[in-house]
Parts: sequence; C-alpha cells; structure tokens
Amino acid sequence: DWMSVGRRQKLLAEEWQAIADRAAPDSRLIWRSAGLTADFIDTIDVERHQTRSRVGDWLKYESDLAAELHPQDRVHTYGSFYIAKTTSC
Repeated sequence: DWMSVGRRQKLLAEEWQAIADRAAPDSRLIWRSAGLTADFIDTIDVERHQTRSRVGDWLKYESDLAAELHPQDRVHTYGSFYIAKTTSC
C-alpha cells in the first residue's frame, strides 16, 4: 500500500515486473494489504512473454479461497488478503 503512491510507484512496478519475469503459468501468488482493497495492483504495467500488459490481465483471482482464509490470519493487521494464479498471457 505504501508503495502505491508517489515516487514509490516505480518500485512497486519493479517488484511486479520481477514477479512477471519469474512466475511460471499457474504459479500461485499471495499478498496482503492494509487497505480493504488493493485494486491498484491490477493496473500496474509489466512486460510478460514479450508483451506489455497490466498485472490484472494475467492473474486469475481465487477470491473465495482468500475470503475463507483471511479471517484465520493471526496478525489481524491487514484489511485484505489475495490469492491469485498466473495465466499464460
């Protein structure tokens, strides 16, 4: 969340680019956010398979599973929890 605004946006994009560079199809990604939503993730531009796209274009969210598991978080600091699989695009 703290990387989603200002000068840190570039760092957040670099982190997601590193994930895009290394994640195989059907890799499972998890992350938590202090906010109730982290929809800013989907709009980050990265290059994947030599094509420029947004992160949300190559993630398939497992929202039901994330909603089931989030209440079990023992830290109770985060407002939202995400599970997604990478797709081939």
